[in-house]
Amino acid sequence: MSRPIIREGAKVSIGMVEKADIPMLYACYNDPDVTRYLKGPDRMISLEEAYSRYESLGSEASSMMFAISVNSFRGGAHSDLAGTVSATRISLVDRTCVLGYVLLKNHWGKGYATEAVALATNHLFGTCNLRTISAHVYEHDAASIRVLEKNRFRPAVRLTKHVFIEGHGYVDELIYELHTPGAE
Repeated sequence: MSRPIIREGAKVSIGMVEKADIPMLYACYNDPDVTRYLKGPDRMISLEEAYSRYESLGSEASSMMFAISVNSFRGGAHSDLAGTVSATRISLVDRTCVLGYVLLKNHWGKGYATEAVALATNHLFGTCNLRTISAHVYEHDAASIRVLEKNRFRPAVRLTKHVFIEGHGYVDELIYELHTPGAE
């Protein structure tokens, strides 16, 4: 697949989500191993809802979603899709947003999320002129915490026993943030 690329890194790039990505994203968002660290982890989506979400991409100025592409697969016979990274609640007045990311299970542990977050934050700071990007994670999501800390995000808020997660009970929700250099 030859998708339009927004930022290119060594391992992955971020680019446009394509309609052909939807069946893989549908499978990803219905995989309990993948969604256990997302809000509403037990909520399944239909393929129709996945296509509907795709059709609405870009219609809201307050959100963006990028495909994470594996560079070695780009333009090849295999799908290059590794996951998505998104910015929601974008406020051009406050110059803030909330970052989220998800990887297909077969791409875990390869450094793709770390690089995709770096690419996305550079794009958001540079193109959207943001000053602060935040991200929400649960206390037991060690992999996501590592991704954020490798990208210089720092803990800002800890919401104690804030979210119920099956198998973990009530867990703390951590809010990390990253400021653009010189932001106050």
